[in-house]
Amino acid sequence: MTEQVLFLDPEPHSYRSRKIVIRPARRHAVVVLDRDDYVDAHGEENAAWPPEFHDAVDKLRMVFIDRLSLDGDSASFVWGGDRWITLYVPYPYVDDVVEVLRAVELDADLSGLEAMVGRLALPLDEWLAPGERLLRRGADFDARPTTFLRFLRHAARRQGLRLNGRATAAGVWVRPQLSPAERLSRAAFPEEYRDRPDRWTDAPQDERPWRPFDERIRDQDGGRAAVPVAFRNVAARPLSDCPCGFQNAFGEFGVGRHEQQHQLWSIGLRLPKNISWGRGNVAVVTTQSSVAWRRLAAKVAMAPKRENRYDFTSWEAGNRPEPSSTNRRAYLLRSVEYVIGYLVAADLDRHQRWNLDPDTPYTGDDTGTRPSIDLIWVAAIHRARGLGNALVHALAEDFGCPATDVSWSTPVSESGQRLARSLSPQGIWVH
Repeated sequence: MTEQVLFLDPEPHSYRSRKIVIRPARRHAVVVLDRDDYVDAHGEENAAWPPEFHDAVDKLRMVFIDRLSLDGDSASFVWGGDRWITLYVPYPYVDDVVEVLRAVELDADLSGLEAMVGRLALPLDEWLAPGERLLRRGADFDARPTTFLRFLRHAARRQGLRLNGRATAAGVWVRPQLSPAERLSRAAFPEEYRDRPDRWTDAPQDERPWRPFDERIRDQDGGRAAVPVAFRNVAARPLSDCPCGFQNAFGEFGVGRHEQQHQLWSIGLRLPKNISWGRGNVAVVTTQSSVAWRRLAAKVAMAPKRENRYDFTSWEAGNRPEPSSTNRRAYLLRSVEYVIGYLVAADLDRHQRWNLDPDTPYTGDDTGTRPSIDLIWVAAIHRARGLGNALVHALAEDFGCPATDVSWSTPVSESGQRLARSLSPQGIWVH
């Protein structure tokens, strides 16, 4: 399926014509009723939608998002604007949605829109009804039980419920209950919940069977007579930034992203499935390598960028393979299924000499071509094991020169100076 544009106004069509745009995605289609330029031509008063239209569209949008989430679609859904309507539609309903939007726009007929909402809305009230019960796969739902349970937990949280549930091969056992925070909120602001009565607190227990014990749990009554956990406050000032370079790493909105960055910084990057690593534990990636290898090098390059808080990354994947006038290349060091070392270099022809004394200036000028290190990095838990030394020797061997002839990018960090001094105690070349 390719992108389609369906004009609603008669010919001749122009950019001011109303249109429905259908853009395909992986698991759904994005259907947009676009009347932006049409409103500019006819005025806001003459081209405004009635208020009930927005309410019906919002309901239909949430119905489709619920269905896509239930099917395991993890895409991000974003919409907005008063001059266009964006709907994320499962592919089987695309044609029906187009006809409904056409009827609304041309005939001001909302009946089809309201009927679609009633026909496709998921029975959330029934699934989250009070009591302990089994929702059967194939009868109450068709998705995988684990996916369905994850969806129900999200839907329950939106209603202030805590879902005690378990997925089995036959279905999903559920017991919805009001969360403590929701119970307190209802007691403090009863007027806000008049249209959402409490069905769960005093709900009578039915005679349907309770869920069977989980055989994987040895002690089925391990919580009886448990003593509540005690809480105290102590004077503590934990760090907000992490050595991996992530700022505000333990804040509310940074936890998930920090975990990914910290794993990359500490143990390296796990090899993606689309990479086939041949013999040898070092791969040399150039600007003319395949896009998968260039992207792998770019992902590894994010670790030293964030750790050292550089403004720019040391490797760009690029849109397509392109030759480099300086033979720019990245050395990736592998251990088991992780990339744990990274060196970026190019062949440059302007260098000076430095004896590694911070108070001594650079001396001399050399115009010979040398392999020049731009950046070298090793995952945190593998440092001080000679891995950086091995990468530099691999660079020098490929170029055909001793490691003492390799040039280093300035300024050289403290850890870089220690590595350079171990390779060339009498001084190094810098660029």
